[in-house]
Amino acid sequence: MKNMYETIFPQWEYVEDCYKGVIAIKSPEKQHLYLPKFPVEARDPAKESQYQLRCWAADYDNIFKSAIMSMVGVMGKIPAKASFGNAQKEIKDIDIWGNEYEDRLVGLKARLNHAQTLFGRYGLWLTPVVGEFNLNPQFVIREYNCYQIVDGETYKSPIDGKKKLRWIKLDESHPVFDYKTKKWEQGRRFRILGLDKNHCYYNATLEGKDVETQWENFDILNPSDFVYPIFKGHTLQFIPFTVCNVDRLGINAWQEPPFLDMAYSTINAYNADSLYKQAMVNHATPTLVVMNAPVPNNVVLGGVMNLFSDEGNNQADVRMMETNAGGLAELGRCAKSIKEEAMRRTIFGMLESVGANTSGTAITLRTAAGTATISEIDRAGARAIEEQLCFAAVWSGMSWEEAGENIGYEVDTSYMASQGTVQEFVSLMGANLSMGAPFLSKQNLYGILHKLYPSTLTEWEINELQKEDEGFSSSS
Repeated sequence: MKNMYETIFPQWEYVEDCYKGVIAIKSPEKQHLYLPKFPVEARDPAKESQYQLRCWAADYDNIFKSAIMSMVGVMGKIPAKASFGNAQKEIKDIDIWGNEYEDRLVGLKARLNHAQTLFGRYGLWLTPVVGEFNLNPQFVIREYNCYQIVDGETYKSPIDGKKKLRWIKLDESHPVFDYKTKKWEQGRRFRILGLDKNHCYYNATLEGKDVETQWENFDILNPSDFVYPIFKGHTLQFIPFTVCNVDRLGINAWQEPPFLDMAYSTINAYNADSLYKQAMVNHATPTLVVMNAPVPNNVVLGGVMNLFSDEGNNQADVRMMETNAGGLAELGRCAKSIKEEAMRRTIFGMLESVGANTSGTAITLRTAAGTATISEIDRAGARAIEEQLCFAAVWSGMSWEEAGENIGYEVDTSYMASQGTVQEFVSLMGANLSMGAPFLSKQNLYGILHKLYPSTLTEWEINELQKEDEGFSSSS
Protein backbone atom coordinates (compact mmCIF):
# COMPACT_ATOMS: atom_id res chain seq x y z
CA MET A 1 0.00 0.00 0.00
CA LYS A 2 2.86 2.37 0.75
CA ASN A 3 3.93 2.39 -2.92
CA MET A 4 0.40 3.26 -4.06
CA TYR A 5 0.23 6.04 -1.46
CA GLU A 6 3.43 7.59 -2.80
CA THR A 7 2.22 7.19 -6.40
CA ILE A 8 -1.12 8.89 -5.94
CA PHE A 9 0.08 11.51 -3.44
CA PRO A 10 1.09 14.01 -6.21
CA GLN A 11 -2.38 13.71 -7.74
CA TRP A 12 -3.95 14.69 -4.42
CA GLU A 13 -1.66 17.71 -4.21
CA TYR A 14 -2.50 18.66 -7.80
CA VAL A 15 -6.27 18.67 -7.36
CA GLU A 16 -5.95 20.39 -3.98
CA ASP A 17 -3.89 23.21 -5.48
CA CYS A 18 -6.34 23.58 -8.37
CA TYR A 19 -9.18 23.75 -5.85
CA LYS A 20 -7.43 26.36 -3.68
CA GLY A 21 -6.91 28.51 -6.75
CA VAL A 22 -4.57 31.46 -7.24
CA ILE A 23 -3.14 31.37 -3.72
CA ALA A 24 -1.62 27.95 -4.47
CA ILE A 25 -1.23 28.04 -8.26
CA LYS A 26 0.75 31.28 -8.22
CA SER A 27 2.65 30.72 -4.97
CA PRO A 28 6.44 31.16 -5.25
CA GLU A 29 6.93 27.50 -4.35
CA LYS A 30 4.64 26.10 -7.06
CA GLN A 31 4.24 28.71 -9.80
CA HIS A 32 6.86 27.01 -12.01
CA LEU A 33 4.99 23.70 -11.72
CA TYR A 34 1.69 25.05 -13.03
CA LEU A 35 3.10 27.67 -15.43
CA PRO A 36 6.38 26.26 -16.81
CA LYS A 37 9.03 28.69 -18.00
CA PHE A 38 9.82 29.09 -21.67
CA PRO A 39 13.25 27.67 -22.59
CA VAL A 40 14.69 31.17 -22.95
CA GLU A 41 13.29 32.11 -19.52
CA ALA A 42 14.85 29.01 -17.97
CA ARG A 43 18.27 29.64 -19.55
CA ASP A 44 18.57 33.35 -18.87
CA PRO A 45 18.20 34.53 -15.24
CA ALA A 46 17.66 38.03 -16.59
CA LYS A 47 14.33 36.83 -18.02
CA GLU A 48 12.94 36.09 -14.55
CA SER A 49 11.13 39.43 -14.42
CA GLN A 50 9.54 38.64 -17.79
CA TYR A 51 8.33 35.29 -16.44
CA GLN A 52 6.95 36.90 -13.28
CA LEU A 53 5.04 39.41 -15.40
CA ARG A 54 3.58 36.58 -17.49
CA CYS A 55 2.59 34.70 -14.34
CA TRP A 56 1.03 37.79 -12.81
CA ALA A 57 -0.97 38.65 -15.95
CA ALA A 58 -2.32 35.15 -16.59
CA ASP A 59 -5.90 34.67 -15.40
CA TYR A 60 -6.63 31.49 -13.43
CA ASP A 61 -10.36 30.90 -13.80
CA ASN A 62 -11.17 28.44 -11.02
CA ILE A 63 -13.86 26.47 -12.82
CA PHE A 64 -12.58 23.37 -11.02
CA LYS A 65 -13.64 24.57 -7.58
CA SER A 66 -17.06 25.71 -8.76
CA ALA A 67 -17.63 22.30 -10.38
CA ILE A 68 -16.61 20.40 -7.22
CA MET A 69 -18.80 22.58 -5.00
CA SER A 70 -21.75 22.20 -7.35
CA MET A 71 -21.49 18.41 -7.42
CA VAL A 72 -21.21 18.18 -3.63
CA GLY A 73 -24.21 20.50 -3.37
CA VAL A 74 -26.26 18.18 -5.57
CA MET A 75 -25.52 15.23 -3.30
CA GLY A 76 -26.81 17.20 -0.33
CA LYS A 77 -29.95 18.45 -2.06
CA ILE A 78 -32.08 15.50 -0.95
CA PRO A 79 -31.36 14.54 2.70
CA ALA A 80 -30.28 10.96 3.33
CA LYS A 81 -32.50 8.80 5.51
CA ALA A 82 -31.05 7.07 8.57
CA SER A 83 -32.99 4.17 10.10
CA PHE A 84 -32.13 2.59 13.44
CA GLY A 85 -34.95 0.14 14.11
CA ASN A 86 -34.57 -1.32 17.59
CA ALA A 87 -31.01 -0.05 18.02
CA GLN A 88 -29.97 1.29 21.41
CA LYS A 89 -30.01 4.99 22.27
CA GLU A 90 -26.23 5.33 21.95
CA ILE A 91 -26.52 4.29 18.30
CA LYS A 92 -29.29 6.78 17.55
CA ASP A 93 -27.32 9.53 19.29
CA ILE A 94 -24.60 9.20 16.64
CA ASP A 95 -26.97 10.92 14.22
CA ILE A 96 -27.10 13.97 16.50
CA TRP A 97 -23.74 14.29 18.24
CA GLY A 98 -21.64 11.56 16.72
CA ASN A 99 -18.83 13.57 15.12
CA GLU A 100 -16.22 16.08 16.20
CA TYR A 101 -18.12 19.00 14.69
CA GLU A 102 -21.52 18.14 16.21
CA ASP A 103 -23.33 18.85 12.94
CA ARG A 104 -25.17 15.52 12.72
CA LEU A 105 -24.71 12.89 10.07
CA VAL A 106 -25.70 15.40 7.41
CA GLY A 107 -22.53 17.38 8.13
CA LEU A 108 -20.41 14.24 8.18
CA LYS A 109 -21.87 13.19 4.83
CA ALA A 110 -21.14 16.60 3.27
CA ARG A 111 -17.47 16.44 4.27
CA LEU A 112 -17.22 12.82 3.14
CA ASN A 113 -18.78 13.59 -0.27
CA HIS A 114 -16.50 16.58 -0.70
CA ALA A 115 -13.39 14.47 -0.03
CA GLN A 116 -14.64 11.71 -2.35
CA THR A 117 -15.28 14.20 -5.16
CA LEU A 118 -12.03 16.13 -4.76
CA PHE A 119 -9.53 13.46 -3.68
CA GLY A 120 -11.25 10.11 -4.03
CA ARG A 121 -10.46 8.90 -0.46
CA TYR A 122 -11.57 9.56 3.14
CA GLY A 123 -11.43 7.63 6.40
CA LEU A 124 -13.97 7.15 9.21
CA TRP A 125 -13.05 5.71 12.61
CA LEU A 126 -15.65 4.75 15.20
CA THR A 127 -14.43 5.17 18.77
CA PRO A 128 -16.10 5.25 22.20
CA VAL A 129 -15.96 8.58 23.99
CA VAL A 130 -13.58 8.39 26.94
CA GLY A 131 -14.55 10.22 30.12
CA GLU A 132 -17.85 11.41 28.69
CA PHE A 133 -20.41 13.43 30.59
CA ASN A 134 -24.00 12.23 30.73
CA LEU A 135 -25.06 14.59 27.94
CA ASN A 136 -22.26 13.61 25.59
CA PRO A 137 -22.54 10.86 22.97
CA GLN A 138 -21.00 7.51 23.73
CA PHE A 139 -19.71 6.99 20.20
CA VAL A 140 -17.94 9.42 17.89
CA ILE A 141 -17.00 8.95 14.24
CA ARG A 142 -13.62 10.59 13.74
CA GLU A 143 -12.55 11.68 10.26
CA TYR A 144 -9.25 11.32 8.41
CA ASN A 145 -8.29 12.91 5.11
CA CYS A 146 -6.47 11.06 2.34
CA TYR A 147 -3.01 12.25 3.43
CA GLN A 148 -3.47 10.85 6.95
CA ILE A 149 -4.22 7.26 5.87
CA VAL A 150 -0.57 6.37 5.41
CA ASP A 151 -0.38 2.57 5.37
CA GLY A 152 -2.27 -0.60 6.21
CA GLU A 153 -2.95 -4.21 5.38
CA THR A 154 -5.91 -6.53 4.98
CA TYR A 155 -6.15 -10.27 5.63
CA LYS A 156 -8.64 -13.11 5.58
CA SER A 157 -9.94 -13.47 9.12
CA PRO A 158 -9.75 -17.03 10.51
CA ILE A 159 -12.74 -16.20 12.71
CA ASP A 160 -15.36 -15.68 10.01
CA GLY A 161 -13.38 -16.05 6.77
CA LYS A 162 -14.05 -12.44 5.70
CA LYS A 163 -11.45 -10.02 4.38
CA LYS A 164 -10.72 -7.41 7.05
CA LEU A 165 -8.23 -4.79 8.09
CA ARG A 166 -5.27 -6.30 9.95
CA TRP A 167 -3.70 -2.96 10.82
CA ILE A 168 -3.75 0.65 9.70
CA LYS A 169 -1.31 3.51 10.29
CA LEU A 170 -2.74 7.03 10.62
CA ASP A 171 -0.74 10.26 10.68
CA GLU A 172 -2.15 12.57 13.36
CA SER A 173 0.69 15.09 13.34
CA HIS A 174 -0.50 18.58 14.25
CA PRO A 175 0.81 21.93 15.52
CA VAL A 176 1.61 21.95 19.26
CA PHE A 177 2.13 25.06 21.39
CA ASP A 178 5.27 25.04 23.53
CA TYR A 179 4.46 26.96 26.72
CA LYS A 180 8.15 27.49 27.50
CA THR A 181 9.27 28.90 24.16
CA LYS A 182 5.83 30.36 23.36
CA LYS A 183 6.10 28.97 19.85
CA TRP A 184 4.07 26.61 17.74
CA GLU A 185 5.87 23.49 16.65
CA GLN A 186 4.85 20.53 14.52
CA GLY A 187 4.05 17.67 16.86
CA ARG A 188 4.57 14.24 15.28
CA ARG A 189 2.09 11.48 16.12
CA PHE A 190 1.08 8.18 14.56
CA ARG A 191 -1.99 6.20 15.57
CA ILE A 192 -1.87 2.47 14.99
CA LEU A 193 -5.11 0.47 14.91
CA GLY A 194 -4.55 -3.25 14.68
CA LEU A 195 -5.42 -6.80 15.60
CA ASP A 196 -2.96 -8.59 17.85
CA LYS A 197 -1.92 -12.24 17.50
CA ASN A 198 -5.22 -13.26 19.16
CA HIS A 199 -7.21 -11.09 16.70
CA CYS A 200 -8.21 -8.60 19.39
CA TYR A 201 -8.59 -4.97 18.35
CA TYR A 202 -6.17 -2.49 19.94
CA ASN A 203 -5.30 1.20 19.67
CA ALA A 204 -1.71 2.45 20.05
CA THR A 205 -0.26 5.97 19.86
CA LEU A 206 3.32 6.82 18.88
CA GLU A 207 4.47 10.40 19.30
CA GLY A 208 7.56 12.54 19.65
CA LYS A 209 10.46 13.57 17.48
CA ASP A 210 11.58 9.95 17.15
CA VAL A 211 8.17 8.73 16.00
CA GLU A 212 9.62 7.14 12.85
CA THR A 213 12.03 5.08 14.97
CA GLN A 214 9.16 4.07 17.27
CA TRP A 215 7.24 2.85 14.24
CA GLU A 216 10.19 0.82 12.97
CA ASN A 217 10.42 -0.93 16.35
CA PHE A 218 6.67 -1.40 16.78
CA ASP A 219 5.49 -5.04 16.81
CA ILE A 220 2.08 -5.13 15.15
CA LEU A 221 1.10 -8.59 16.40
CA ASN A 222 2.60 -8.12 19.89
CA PRO A 223 2.21 -4.40 20.57
CA SER A 224 3.37 -2.50 23.63
CA ASP A 225 1.95 0.73 25.12
CA PHE A 226 -1.53 0.15 23.75
CA VAL A 227 -5.15 -0.15 24.92
CA TYR A 228 -7.99 -2.50 24.08
CA PRO A 229 -11.00 -0.18 23.48
CA ILE A 230 -13.98 -1.46 25.49
CA PHE A 231 -17.66 -0.51 25.34
CA LYS A 232 -20.22 -2.09 27.67
CA GLY A 233 -17.63 -4.70 28.54
CA HIS A 234 -17.19 -5.70 24.88
CA THR A 235 -13.94 -5.73 22.92
CA LEU A 236 -13.82 -6.20 19.16
CA GLN A 237 -12.25 -8.69 16.81
CA PHE A 238 -12.28 -6.25 13.90
CA ILE A 239 -11.01 -2.70 13.36
CA PRO A 240 -13.93 -0.20 13.22
CA PHE A 241 -12.31 1.88 10.49
CA THR A 242 -13.83 2.51 7.05
CA VAL A 243 -11.89 3.73 4.02
CA CYS A 244 -14.26 5.28 1.49
CA ASN A 245 -13.02 5.84 -2.05
CA VAL A 246 -14.79 7.23 -5.12
CA ASP A 247 -17.39 4.50 -5.59
CA ARG A 248 -16.20 1.63 -3.37
CA LEU A 249 -14.94 0.89 0.14
CA GLY A 250 -11.64 -0.62 1.20
CA ILE A 251 -8.09 0.40 2.00
CA ASN A 252 -6.78 -1.40 -1.08
CA ALA A 253 -9.44 0.00 -3.45
CA TRP A 254 -7.21 2.76 -4.78
CA GLN A 255 -8.85 5.22 -7.16
CA GLU A 256 -7.57 8.42 -8.75
CA PRO A 257 -9.31 11.71 -7.95
CA PRO A 258 -12.47 11.38 -10.08
CA PHE A 259 -12.16 14.79 -11.72
CA LEU A 260 -8.40 14.91 -12.19
CA ASP A 261 -8.83 15.47 -15.93
CA MET A 262 -10.93 18.56 -15.22
CA ALA A 263 -8.10 19.90 -13.05
CA TYR A 264 -5.66 19.32 -15.93
CA SER A 265 -7.98 21.20 -18.28
CA THR A 266 -8.17 24.12 -15.87
CA ILE A 267 -4.37 24.39 -15.78
CA ASN A 268 -4.22 24.10 -19.58
CA ALA A 269 -6.62 27.04 -19.87
CA TYR A 270 -4.43 28.98 -17.42
CA ASN A 271 -1.35 28.36 -19.57
CA ALA A 272 -3.19 29.29 -22.77
CA ASP A 273 -4.29 32.55 -21.17
CA SER A 274 -0.68 33.31 -20.20
CA LEU A 275 0.35 32.94 -23.87
CA TYR A 276 -2.37 35.32 -24.96
CA LYS A 277 -1.50 37.90 -22.29
CA GLN A 278 2.19 37.63 -23.17
CA ALA A 279 1.37 38.25 -26.84
CA MET A 280 -0.67 41.28 -25.81
CA VAL A 281 2.24 42.64 -23.78
CA ASN A 282 4.78 42.00 -26.54
CA HIS A 283 2.81 43.18 -29.55
CA ALA A 284 0.11 45.63 -28.48
CA THR A 285 2.55 48.59 -28.77
CA PRO A 286 4.37 49.27 -32.10
CA THR A 287 8.16 48.90 -31.97
CA LEU A 288 10.48 51.71 -33.07
CA VAL A 289 13.09 50.53 -35.62
CA VAL A 290 16.11 52.70 -36.53
CA MET A 291 18.13 51.67 -39.63
CA ASN A 292 21.62 52.80 -40.71
CA ALA A 293 22.01 55.21 -37.81
CA PRO A 294 22.91 55.10 -34.10
CA VAL A 295 19.98 55.36 -31.68
CA PRO A 296 20.16 58.51 -29.53
CA ASN A 297 20.38 57.93 -25.78
CA ASN A 298 17.71 60.47 -24.93
CA VAL A 299 14.76 59.08 -26.89
CA VAL A 300 11.50 59.94 -25.12
CA LEU A 301 7.84 59.59 -26.01
CA GLY A 302 6.83 62.62 -28.06
CA GLY A 303 10.44 63.66 -28.70
CA VAL A 304 12.21 64.38 -31.99
CA MET A 305 15.05 62.23 -33.37
CA ASN A 306 17.84 63.75 -35.44
CA LEU A 307 19.51 60.96 -37.42
CA PHE A 308 22.71 61.00 -39.47
CA SER A 309 23.58 58.41 -42.08
CA ASP A 310 26.50 56.07 -41.39
CA GLU A 311 29.89 56.39 -43.05
CA GLY A 312 28.83 54.14 -45.94
CA ASN A 313 26.35 56.80 -47.07
CA ASN A 314 23.49 54.35 -46.45
CA GLN A 315 20.38 56.38 -46.00
CA ALA A 316 19.12 56.57 -42.43
CA ASP A 317 15.53 55.56 -41.87
CA VAL A 318 13.07 55.24 -38.97
CA ARG A 319 9.99 53.02 -39.03
CA MET A 320 7.34 51.68 -36.68
CA MET A 321 7.12 47.89 -36.76
CA GLU A 322 3.67 46.51 -35.99
CA THR A 323 2.66 42.89 -35.57
CA ASN A 324 0.35 41.30 -38.09
CA ALA A 325 -3.02 41.33 -36.38
CA GLY A 326 -4.04 37.98 -37.80
CA GLY A 327 -1.85 35.83 -35.54
CA LEU A 328 -2.72 37.78 -32.41
CA ALA A 329 -6.40 37.70 -33.26
CA GLU A 330 -6.26 33.93 -33.76
CA LEU A 331 -4.53 33.50 -30.41
CA GLY A 332 -7.20 35.69 -28.87
CA ARG A 333 -9.95 33.57 -30.40
CA CYS A 334 -8.28 30.44 -29.04
CA ALA A 335 -8.05 31.90 -25.55
CA LYS A 336 -11.65 33.14 -25.84
CA SER A 337 -12.90 29.69 -26.82
CA ILE A 338 -11.15 28.20 -23.80
CA LYS A 339 -12.79 30.81 -21.60
CA GLU A 340 -16.19 30.11 -23.13
CA GLU A 341 -15.71 26.40 -22.45
CA ALA A 342 -14.77 27.26 -18.89
CA MET A 343 -17.88 29.36 -18.49
CA ARG A 344 -20.00 26.61 -20.03
CA ARG A 345 -18.79 24.14 -17.46
CA THR A 346 -19.33 26.65 -14.68
CA ILE A 347 -22.87 27.27 -15.84
CA PHE A 348 -23.57 23.55 -15.97
CA GLY A 349 -22.26 23.32 -12.44
CA MET A 350 -24.58 26.10 -11.34
CA LEU A 351 -27.49 24.23 -12.90
CA GLU A 352 -26.97 21.54 -10.27
CA SER A 353 -28.67 23.73 -7.68
CA VAL A 354 -31.78 24.83 -9.58
CA GLY A 355 -33.91 22.09 -8.09
CA ALA A 356 -36.92 20.38 -9.59
CA ASN A 357 -37.24 22.81 -12.49
CA THR A 358 -33.98 21.70 -14.10
CA SER A 359 -34.77 20.75 -17.67
CA GLY A 360 -33.97 17.38 -19.16
CA THR A 361 -31.61 19.07 -21.62
CA ALA A 362 -29.63 20.75 -18.84
CA ILE A 363 -29.29 17.48 -16.97
CA THR A 364 -28.07 15.75 -20.12
CA LEU A 365 -25.50 18.50 -20.67
CA ARG A 366 -24.17 18.49 -17.14
CA THR A 367 -23.92 14.70 -17.20
CA ALA A 368 -21.81 15.00 -20.33
CA ALA A 369 -19.70 17.60 -18.49
CA GLY A 370 -18.53 14.96 -16.02
CA THR A 371 -21.19 14.60 -13.32
CA ALA A 372 -22.35 11.13 -14.33
CA THR A 373 -20.53 9.55 -11.37
CA ILE A 374 -22.26 11.72 -8.76
CA SER A 375 -24.77 9.04 -7.82
CA GLU A 376 -22.01 6.43 -7.51
CA ILE A 377 -20.03 8.71 -5.20
CA ASP A 378 -23.14 9.42 -3.16
CA ARG A 379 -24.04 5.76 -2.71
CA ALA A 380 -20.48 4.81 -1.69
CA GLY A 381 -20.49 7.57 0.93
CA ALA A 382 -23.78 6.29 2.31
CA ARG A 383 -22.37 2.75 2.54
CA ALA A 384 -19.39 4.06 4.50
CA ILE A 385 -21.61 5.83 7.05
CA GLU A 386 -23.91 2.82 7.28
CA GLU A 387 -20.91 0.57 7.98
CA GLN A 388 -19.85 2.84 10.85
CA LEU A 389 -23.35 2.68 12.32
CA CYS A 390 -23.32 -1.11 12.03
CA PHE A 391 -19.94 -1.22 13.79
CA ALA A 392 -21.48 0.73 16.68
CA ALA A 393 -24.52 -1.57 16.81
CA VAL A 394 -22.34 -4.69 16.97
CA TRP A 395 -20.13 -3.11 19.62
CA SER A 396 -23.28 -2.38 21.65
CA GLY A 397 -24.25 -6.07 21.63
CA MET A 398 -26.15 -6.70 18.40
CA SER A 399 -25.25 -9.54 16.08
CA TRP A 400 -24.23 -8.70 12.53
CA GLU A 401 -27.59 -10.03 11.31
CA GLU A 402 -29.51 -7.81 13.74
CA ALA A 403 -27.41 -4.80 12.79
CA GLY A 404 -28.13 -5.42 9.10
CA GLU A 405 -31.87 -5.66 9.76
CA ASN A 406 -32.10 -2.55 11.95
CA ILE A 407 -29.47 -0.14 10.69
CA GLY A 408 -29.74 1.68 7.37
CA TYR A 409 -28.47 4.85 5.73
CA GLU A 410 -29.91 5.48 2.29
CA VAL A 411 -29.52 8.29 -0.22
CA ASP A 412 -32.02 9.37 -2.83
CA THR A 413 -30.26 9.81 -6.19
CA SER A 414 -33.34 10.89 -8.11
CA TYR A 415 -31.63 14.25 -8.64
CA MET A 416 -29.91 12.63 -11.64
CA ALA A 417 -33.24 11.96 -13.34
CA SER A 418 -34.94 14.47 -15.62
CA GLN A 419 -38.09 15.84 -13.96
CA GLY A 420 -39.07 18.38 -16.60
CA THR A 421 -40.02 22.03 -16.18
CA VAL A 422 -43.30 23.82 -15.55
CA GLN A 423 -43.23 25.07 -19.14
CA GLU A 424 -42.85 21.51 -20.41
CA PHE A 425 -45.78 20.43 -18.22
CA VAL A 426 -48.02 23.21 -19.58
CA SER A 427 -47.10 22.20 -23.13
CA LEU A 428 -47.90 18.59 -22.30
CA MET A 429 -51.34 19.58 -20.97
CA GLY A 430 -52.02 21.59 -24.13
CA ALA A 431 -51.07 18.68 -26.36
CA ASN A 432 -53.19 16.33 -24.27
CA LEU A 433 -56.27 18.56 -24.55
CA SER A 434 -55.79 19.28 -28.25
CA MET A 435 -56.43 15.65 -29.18
CA GLY A 436 -59.85 14.24 -29.71
CA ALA A 437 -59.34 11.77 -26.88
CA PRO A 438 -56.73 12.69 -24.23
CA PHE A 439 -53.95 10.10 -24.04
CA LEU A 440 -53.17 10.91 -20.37
CA SER A 441 -55.68 10.71 -17.55
CA LYS A 442 -56.07 13.49 -15.01
CA GLN A 443 -54.44 11.28 -12.38
CA ASN A 444 -51.38 10.71 -14.55
CA LEU A 445 -51.09 14.43 -15.30
CA TYR A 446 -51.38 15.15 -11.60
CA GLY A 447 -48.66 12.56 -10.95
CA ILE A 448 -46.29 14.42 -13.29
CA LEU A 449 -47.06 17.71 -11.55
CA HIS A 450 -46.60 16.06 -8.13
CA LYS A 451 -43.13 14.96 -9.19
CA LEU A 452 -42.25 18.59 -9.93
CA TYR A 453 -43.45 19.75 -6.50
CA PRO A 454 -43.28 16.71 -4.16
CA SER A 455 -42.97 18.82 -1.01
CA THR A 456 -45.93 21.07 -1.91
CA LEU A 457 -48.60 18.89 -3.51
CA THR A 458 -50.43 16.12 -1.67
CA GLU A 459 -51.15 12.68 -3.12
CA TRP A 460 -53.90 12.34 -5.76
CA GLU A 461 -56.48 10.85 -3.37
CA ILE A 462 -55.96 13.53 -0.74
CA ASN A 463 -56.16 16.25 -3.39
CA GLU A 464 -59.50 14.85 -4.60
CA LEU A 465 -60.89 14.86 -1.06
CA GLN A 466 -59.72 18.45 -0.57
CA LYS A 467 -61.48 19.43 -3.79
CA GLU A 468 -64.73 17.91 -2.54
CA ASP A 469 -64.40 19.79 0.74
CA GLU A 470 -63.99 23.00 -1.25
CA GLY A 471 -67.08 22.26 -3.35
CA PHE A 472 -65.40 20.84 -6.44
CA SER A 473 -66.11 17.36 -7.74
CA SER A 474 -63.71 15.13 -9.67
CA SER A 475 -65.52 15.96 -12.88
CA SER A 476 -65.19 19.72 -12.37
